[in-house]
Amino acid sequence: AVTNAAPVVNAGADQGADLATGGSLALTGSATDDGQPAGTLSYAWSVVSGPAPAPTFSAATSANTNVTFGAVGSYVLELSADDGGITAYNHMAVTVQDSRLAQIPDVTLSASPLIIAAGTKTTLTWTSTNATSCAASGAWTGAKATSGSEVTAELTADSTFSLDCTGPGG
Repeated sequence: AVTNAAPVVNAGADQGADLATGGSLALTGSATDDGQPAGTLSYAWSVVSGPAPAPTFSAATSANTNVTFGAVGSYVLELSADDGGITAYNHMAVTVQDSRLAQIPDVTLSASPLIIAAGTKTTLTWTSTNATSCAASGAWTGAKATSGSEVTAELTADSTFSLDCTGPGG
């Protein structure tokens, strides 16, 4: 009598994906089998765990497919191979990041001196990282460089100076 052995499934090495570049990965799974009972294998990719929305497979019933993720997080994907009698499984971990999040602009704004007498001026100084443009609001307005300094007009009342900077990450 011929005994059917389970397929040996390999989902592939653990991988990482980046939403900043589309959040897609090429999956290259494989399986070997003893040829019993029919000599052909059927494949299926599925998501074992991970945040919503669930990733999508371009061809979930092919060992080689593309998967696209829509959220940052840790996922476990599963490849199954069925030889017509026994189904075997293998998991792979995927860590999805969004490298744009590391590029959120940061801005520092200071006044020197911070406290002044009415009718005098102060110097505003600012720097930013990951910014491509800055806009002033409050007691000053308009587009500003991503770093610089500016002497205020003579101030006669308490004044608030705000600076919002934007860049690729927000």
